[in-house]
Amino acid sequence: MTRNLTWQSELFPEMFVEISPTLAKAKGIKAGDWVKVTSIRGEVMARANVTHRVAPFTCGAGAARNTVEMIALPWHFGFAGLTTGGPDGRRNYAANQLAPMVGDANTMIPEYKAFLVNLEKA
Repeated sequence: MTRNLTWQSELFPEMFVEISPTLAKAKGIKAGDWVKVTSIRGEVMARANVTHRVAPFTCGAGAARNTVEMIALPWHFGFAGLTTGGPDGRRNYAANQLAPMVGDANTMIPEYKAFLVNLEKA
């Protein structure tokens, strides 16, 4: 568990979300701003990390073509450990609050890697 590594907890003491420059501009978010990431299951507060590592992609073809933004959240924080991801050290800032609790019936692997969220400046 990365949240139990002293050096990593020192480097990343607060929950963060990586977003593209285009999404940041569209939402009026600057690097370091607090943002709220919300899914149907819960919400998480995080610091915005505006980066080119996360970029929008195109789905579909022709008239059905859409640009879709993607964000990236670390699985570093939880309710216990050296750091929980919050500025006060007490609140739970875990990405698990957003993820579905379902798994593939054949493989029994949870679907934690991709799900829909909303992002807004806090």
